[in-house]
Amino acid sequence: MSSADSPIRKRRRPVQRRSRQTVEWVLEGAARVFRAEGFGATTNRIAAASGIGIGTLYEYFPNKQALLFALAERHVAAAEQGVARALAAQPATPELLAALQAAIVASHRYPSQALELATGAAAAGLRDRALALRRRVLAELLERARAAALSDAELRARIAFGLIAELSSITGYESRSEADHAPVLARLLELAVEQLAGRSS
Repeated sequence: MSSADSPIRKRRRPVQRRSRQTVEWVLEGAARVFRAEGFGATTNRIAAASGIGIGTLYEYFPNKQALLFALAERHVAAAEQGVARALAAQPATPELLAALQAAIVASHRYPSQALELATGAAAAGLRDRALALRRRVLAELLERARAAALSDAELRARIAFGLIAELSSITGYESRSEADHAPVLARLLELAVEQLAGRSS
């Protein structure tokens, strides 16, 4: 067992409902603290933001790397589930883009930066899953662009993806409130729809 993997494997598994709730509090607290203070924030700050003692935090997450992995794991799983639901419904392109944007933005409740900072083989596996999900969404958008007989279908699919995924997530991370973010999301979605409809803004 490598040292990079050991913090994850040593984590106490939350079995009882109270334990599962404690883990949720810690992850929510970690997401808030990291978003507000950056990833240099201490586990003491996270414990305080979670409303628990540092000893309780360490029962589940022995160090910051274990916390980063858990956040990354939640981020990827949430994105996979949301995107799968959107693609399975097979709605018209504007509705699909809206559903994909909503799913991707929602997954950032658990910051995607944790995925970049987590280490070890298990974290690498998460990054592989995230890449596979990205490719799946891009393939669907490319298929839609080709169905619309767009000569630059690949370029338009990539731009649409950037608008509903990357830019939507970045502006959300930088926004101070949901009210501040909502009009930006709406405009980015409009631009993405225009790309796959073959129109320019």
